Amino acid sequence: MKDLCTEYLGNNVKIIHNKMDLLFTRKTNNLLNGLTGTQYLILIYLYEVPNQRTLQKNIENKFELSHPTTVGIVKRLAAQNLVVTRPFAKNRRQTEVIISDNAKNLLSNVQSGPREVLEEVDNTALTGFSNQERAQLSAYLQRINANLNG
Repeated sequence: MKDLCTEYLGNNVKIIHNKMDLLFTRKTNNLLNGLTGTQYLILIYLYEVPNQRTLQKNIENKFELSHPTTVGIVKRLAAQNLVVTRPFAKNRRQTEVIISDNAKNLLSNVQSGPREVLEEVDNTALTGFSNQERAQLSAYLQRINANLNG
């Protein structure tokens, strides 16, 4: 009989996710106290899009988040003066999310760039993996995600 904690893919992925999320959140908290990993990822996304604004729906799709989850994240970012929201001019039922100057300054002050934290967490998790193994693992995880998207 398979061990519940070590031999089922879903449980292993969940355990790894929890550990990586905790490490990622610790590192992002060094930049801004109370910032979660997902909030940081969304800020990087907004920081890197050409006009530094996007629709809330785009964030939902990009990060595969539910509408209520995305609304909560965006509200918390707005409360911390990291984003500004407003109705989208072409469709007022849509919400436009714009990175604030405050968030731009925070991200531009990260010495090696905003993705440095992502690189650190990945490098910690993938210690001892060759570049080929890293690429292979990434490809496998993308295939699993595609399979689950049906």
